[in-house]
Amino acid sequence: EYKYFSDLIGDGWDGGEWPGDPNRSIEVIDDAMVVEEMFGPDDLQIIESDDIVLNLFPNPARTNLTVEANEAITGIRMIDMLGQVVYTTSVANEYNHVISVTPFRSGVYFVQVTTSGGVITSRVQITR
Repeated sequence: EYKYFSDLIGDGWDGGEWPGDPNRSIEVIDDAMVVEEMFGPDDLQIIESDDIVLNLFPNPARTNLTVEANEAITGIRMIDMLGQVVYTTSVANEYNHVISVTPFRSGVYFVQVTTSGGVITSRVQITR
């Protein structure tokens, strides 16, 4: 029995597909059995994150956070340590965007930037 888990936003073992039962299951019938299980769409595009350069500054941020990329930015999300999306915006193919962080509590946030070349996530600290 198994489930898929993701620690993308720090949920660890709480980041499962769903809480409790039922689990996924597979029956192993002999030693030669090969299981190839894939989580996600079959046509998922693999993008090398080395191709996307993301700069977040200043870090730590107090009032404003500048998001800058070498690819055109189309969207930005900020996610707190509880996994809550605290900021989301569409960007009109710009290479930089400024976010006012004064409404956010002090702490660590994940900034997920969607660009014309793919998605990249980075971490930023907000302080007061």
